[in-house]
This record gives sequence, structure tokens and C-alpha cells, in this order.
Amino acid sequence: MIDIIKEYFRNSISTGFWKYFSDCKLEMLLNSKTTITNDSNQLMMIYQQFTVSIDYLYQVYIYFERNLEFLYQHLPNASLEFRYYLEKLQNLLMNSITLRSSTDTMTFRKILYMFFEKDFKSFIKLKEQVYKGDQEDEEEDEEDDLELSIQDIDLKESLFITLCRKLHRLNIINLSEDIFTEILYKKIFQYIEEKCQGNYEERFLDDTLQFCNNVLFKWLSMIILSGGQPQESDQLFKQWKTRFEFSIYENFAQQRVLELFSMIMHYPSSRPALEDLGVCFQKIPIRQVLIQHLSSVIGQRLLQPGAQTTDIISQYISTIQSLRIIDPSGSLIQTVGRPIKQYLAQREDTIRCIVSIFTDDTNELHKEFMNFRDNDTAELQEEESTILEYDHYLDDLDDQGNFEKSLQWVPLNNDNFNTNKKSSDDMFDNLVQIYESLDLFVNEYRSMLSERLLSAENHFDNALVEKEITNLELLKLRFGENSLHQCEIMVKDMTDSKRLNNLIHKEMGSVNKGVYETLILSELFWPSSALKDTLEPFKYPKEIIAQMGLFSKEYERVKAPRKLINRYDFGRVELELVMENGNTKEFTVSPIQASIISLFSSEGGDSESQVKLTLDQMCSALECKNKEQVRKKLQFWIANQVVKEVNGVYQLNVKDSSDTVSMAEVVDGDYVHGDSDEDTDSEDDVIIVEEQEEEKSVSEKEKEEKMRVIENFIIGMLTNFKVLTLDRIHNMLTMFNSEQYSSTQQELKQFLLKLINEEKIELNNTEYKIKN
Repeated sequence: MIDIIKEYFRNSISTGFWKYFSDCKLEMLLNSKTTITNDSNQLMMIYQQFTVSIDYLYQVYIYFERNLEFLYQHLPNASLEFRYYLEKLQNLLMNSITLRSSTDTMTFRKILYMFFEKDFKSFIKLKEQVYKGDQEDEEEDEEDDLELSIQDIDLKESLFITLCRKLHRLNIINLSEDIFTEILYKKIFQYIEEKCQGNYEERFLDDTLQFCNNVLFKWLSMIILSGGQPQESDQLFKQWKTRFEFSIYENFAQQRVLELFSMIMHYPSSRPALEDLGVCFQKIPIRQVLIQHLSSVIGQRLLQPGAQTTDIISQYISTIQSLRIIDPSGSLIQTVGRPIKQYLAQREDTIRCIVSIFTDDTNELHKEFMNFRDNDTAELQEEESTILEYDHYLDDLDDQGNFEKSLQWVPLNNDNFNTNKKSSDDMFDNLVQIYESLDLFVNEYRSMLSERLLSAENHFDNALVEKEITNLELLKLRFGENSLHQCEIMVKDMTDSKRLNNLIHKEMGSVNKGVYETLILSELFWPSSALKDTLEPFKYPKEIIAQMGLFSKEYERVKAPRKLINRYDFGRVELELVMENGNTKEFTVSPIQASIISLFSSEGGDSESQVKLTLDQMCSALECKNKEQVRKKLQFWIANQVVKEVNGVYQLNVKDSSDTVSMAEVVDGDYVHGDSDEDTDSEDDVIIVEEQEEEKSVSEKEKEEKMRVIENFIIGMLTNFKVLTLDRIHNMLTMFNSEQYSSTQQELKQFLLKLINEEKIELNNTEYKIKN
């Protein structure tokens, strides 16, 4: 009997089914990768013929099903056998259609794909029309259009559900699972990409899920719930929905993970996108994929020799803040941040950059540093300050041995730091933990503090001292009281110096106030590098030596038995040069520069009796053995056209009779003993020369501007690698900065020569390095 039915299906039913498509161009479906073609009329014809052909198959199937049911309904215990033959009947019917020729199976699947795809697109289009109409609640005509659209949707849904019931009875739905699954997945991918790609300032995950619930799952429910028992269909639909929801999270996360580095760069504006990714991180297992991709991109785009350390730290901070949103537990931060921390630990300027970030009030993270509150030290903050007065501290010492013993202090060790550290939410701790020891940070802060205090234009500025005291108190909460004791003394030296200067000037008479001021430093508490001698000894002008002597004598009287040790090579002098035509020029120079120009001062200002000196004569007058030192400092006055050289003889620059120059007395001298000359000598290193614009062509200017852009990259590479040859610098710039660097090796060599002349780098044999 089965063989008879099989033969009948193959010869009659199969021919009858395919006859419905005799006028359709089915080859256009076979020749296209997808079912979308430009011939919409043909698609509509195939779609309509498919619905008619399914009705035909359904009628055939129902006829045999009823006959089987009639045959088995009077037999005892025949339900299982009846179900078996029913499934056999479905398979025979489908095989007769698809196995007639070698292309039947492919053609039938293409028709099925076309049917579901076309119905799905039509369903979405109608849904969108209703949604737009729902947003425009204005005129009555629009309400009529909306009502008509809803009626169209209801009718279409009813027809589609009816057809799906027939497909269920024919078992074609089971054969089509991969087809409508592919259609839904494709739409999900498309929707996520169109909505989310490149947009980090809005949250899209909820919208995506809502779209799927209102549209995709609605369409899917019409397919799944149209067949079988209601309870079984509901359970099956829940399984399908769970499966697709997982896919939504998976593909949404995949899209966001690919853009995660860009999201980190745009933080905090990218916070909404990061929050969406955080939801996906909690829903599905994307941890490993996220770590692998982000670590790879960070290695390629961030951890490069040409990148500035400050930029890397900034991105590291953004990475911590971004990953904290995705994974509040902090496990991602530890894994992804490890290679960044290792890379930063190898750079020499990392510590300095980190300390600068948290002590610079123009930096965004300074506010977080200022708002720091440690619950464990709350009670300590309420207690009275235990800082010892330095004067009293020194007076009570019995001898030098006790003095040196008192300077010993024990910093917070690493074990205590790791045990007592706050959570990884604290940005300062995350940066400090790049290194194993806190001593490095304390020493670097001490060094930077000395630079800021000594390089200030006004050492006695209350705002400066108050700012450093605030930073110091906050650092004490993190590093401990003892570790920053020396820094406390350094800040206290500034306030004590102001008080002593006012007191001594008052005793000496108001006429001397502001002419000579000194910064009194406790040498043992300051970094040795800050007070290191950088110049050969030289002699000050006698007028200044007299004022220094008077100040020192008065200090010894007020602070007996202590004495001042004057540092002649440090300090700053503010002087005014009076030109012979009555014009004046003001300069802020180092003490040795002021001493050099004072040698050219002549009484009466007679141009015929101008002072003329050779380099040897100036060295003898200054009692300085280092001729190169004097020559270098003299270049400042030559560059500013105050002094000129004629055949090895130096004299004041006299342009003509109407504009002559003479040297007036040094006024308002501000000698700071024990001060650093790092900044005071900076003017020596730069020779100001005005260039005529006509001397350079436009192309030469453009090339120089481009080379100036990559200067930071060159300085960064030399900072990290210590020394580099010309070939290696050229290759690294070509590899890592090809967008901005297009110069030849010879052009690079000329630019490096300019940097050498500017004393930014130096050349040792064939290797370039940062100038010390």
C-alpha cells in the first residue's frame, strides 16, 4: 500500500505541484545568492503560486490523512501505528516534490526562502508604517490611514497564520527552521549595525530588544504557534525566543567589542555604549573574546615607542574607568591592564607623569585626588597637627649624631601597601600599583616639589604654598606621615624664608627691602639633585657681595648660632639696563649673566670710553677658570644685541650716535641662595633671532612644520630607548607614524641637527640621545 501511494505521489502529485510554477522563471532564484532580485513581478508571481501549490498539497494530504484516520480509528491500540504512517505520509509527499530531479531540492528551498523573506519584509514594512502613524497624531485623515494599515496587518497576519498551519500539517515548517532562522539572524545583524556602529553616546540595547519583541518575535510567534498543541507550541516558542535573545546579546556584544578601544578613547561620552556592553557581559560569556581583542588592539595602537607617556597613562585611566563600567568586579581591569602596567613600568618618565597628573589642578583627575577620603584615617584627620616646628626641632638637638639619627624614617612597606590599599575603584592606587614600591613615588614627588618651589617666579606666594600644603596633606593620607616628613620641611622652608626676609629687612631698614631677598633652605632635607652645583665658582659684583654680607650678618644675629652658606651659582636677578638715549630694557637673568654685564658698566656713559674686554679679561675679573662657561653665558647678551664682538673683543653694542647703549647700575637684584638654576639658565639655551619671511619658501616652511609635529615622537622614542641611530629613528617613524612622517633620511638628519642646536638632543658618535 505504501509503495502504491509513493508511486502515485511521484507521478501525479509531484507533476501537479510543479505545474503551478510552469510560467515562473525559477532559474532566477537558482542563479542568485539570495532570493532578492530586480524582477518584482516574477517574485510576486512565485509567491502567489507557492500559496496556491501549498493549498493543493494540503488538500492531498488531508484526503490521505482522513482515510488513515478512518482505517485506524476502529482498531485497538492503533494510535502509535497511525502516527507512524502519518509521518510516513508526510515524508512521501515531500520526497515526491523534491526528489524528482537533481535541482528540485534546491529549487524548493529557494522558493521557501523567498516566501518567508518576502512575507517578513512586508510584515516589517507594515509595522513601521503603523509606528510612524502612531507618532503623528494630528489630523483625522492620518487616523483613517492608520486604521486602514492596522486592518491590512490583521488581514495579512490572518492569511499568513493560516498558511503556516498548512505548512505545519505538511511538516514543511520543520524543514524550514534553518531558513527563517537565517532571515531573523540577518535582520538582527543589520539592525544592530545600522543603529550602533560608530555611535557611543546613546544606549541601543533596550531598543534592540524592544524591536525584536515587537517585530521579530511577533513574526516568529505566528510561525511557531500556528501548529501543534497550544501548550507544546508555547513551550517551543519560549525555547526559540531564548535562543534568539542569546543571539541578540551575542551579536550586540560582538559589535561593541570591535569598537571597544574607540569607546575607551571617547570616554566619558561613550559611557552609554559601555553600559550596554556591561549588560551583555553579565548575560553571555564574552570575557575571553573581549580580553583577547582589546589586548591585541592596545598592543598595536597604544603601546608604541612613539606614543607619549602622558597619552598612554591617559588611555590607561580611561581603560580602567571604562572596564569598571563593563565589569564592576575589576577582573577585566587586572587582566587587560597588566600589559599596560608592565609597559609603563619600563618608561623612565612614568612616575613623574603620574605625580604630575594628581598634583596639577588643571588635570581632570586632580578633582578625584582632591575628593579623596579614607575612612581608616578619618579620625586622624580630626586630630591636631603633629608637625614639629623646624626651628625648635634643630635647637633641641644635642649633636650632629642625633641630628642624623633624627632624619631616619621608615616608609610604608609594600606588604602594608598591598594589605591596606583601598579598592581598585581608586584611580590613584591603580596608577601607583604599576610599581611594587611606594618609595619611587615619594622620591619623585619630593623631586618635583623641589622643582616647583624653586622655579616659581614668586617664592613667597601664599597661593603656591597653600596649594602644595593641600597636595601634601592628601598624599600623607595615602603614603603615611613619616614618608613625607622631608617634603613638609621643604614647604616650611618657603614660609620661614618669607618671615625671615621680612624680619631682617625690617632690621636692616626699609630702603633695602625688595632689593635683595634670599631663599633659606634646609639642605639636608632637599633632594641633592636640586641643589647640585652646575657652574664653576665666580665672583659677584662688589655691590651685591656687600648686600649679601649684610643680610648674612643680620641672619646670624637673629638665628644664632646658625649661619648661612651662600650659593653663588643659583638664583635670579631682575635688572634694568638704561640706554644712552633714555630708553630702558628689563631682563630676568641668572647671577652669572648679571655679573658678566656688570663688567661693561662705565661711569658717565661716554661712548668713547666704553669698556672693552676680551674673554680672558672677563674670566679674570669674575675669577672663573671655565672660559667656556663664561662664553656660553655671554651669548645671551649678544643674542639680545646688548653686547657685540669685534675681533675677539667684546663691548656694548653702539648702533649710532642717536641710539647708544650704556650700562646702568644693577637694581632690584633678587639673589636666591640655595635655589635651582634649572630655569634661570633656560634663556641661555635659546638664542632669539628674527628671521625674514622671504628667506624661506612656502614648501620649506611646510616641511619644517611637518617635522615639528613629529618632534614629540622623536623625543618620546629617545626617552624610552636611551640611544638610537639615524636609521632606526627613520624606520620607527615610517612604521608607527606613517600618516604624518614622509621625510627622507637626509631631511630627518637635518631636522635632528636643528634639535641638537636647540640643545634638546645630542649626538654621540652615530647615536642620538636626550641632552642631559
